[in-house]
Amino acid sequence: MSTLLQRSCSSSPLTFLGVSSCQKPVEIDADVVVVGIPCATPSMHNQQYSLAGLAGPTALRRTSAMLSAYHDRYDWDLKAPVLAANRVVDIGDLPVNFNQPEANRTILGTLLKS
Repeated sequence: MSTLLQRSCSSSPLTFLGVSSCQKPVEIDADVVVVGIPCATPSMHNQQYSLAGLAGPTALRRTSAMLSAYHDRYDWDLKAPVLAANRVVDIGDLPVNFNQPEANRTILGTLLKS
């Protein structure tokens, strides 16, 4: 994988399924990159609905914690581990702002192009 907002990796207690966390710029060598996007394009017509989603990435990480012991299980259909721990990384949440949807989309676009 190319340099994806390039971050250095380490263990972190709150990541999706307990995989490695990346916080500082470096090259990421992973097959799967997990990223939280609390609000790329919030609905300004229904702000309560959009504001409720801001905690979504953290809620998913907390909920997945109970399954973290099983992320390396073998998938007999694919004939491979479900998620190889050294090939999956959680880069945290994108630095988005609820009141700046255009800037949020720019940040997301930059991530996807890298």
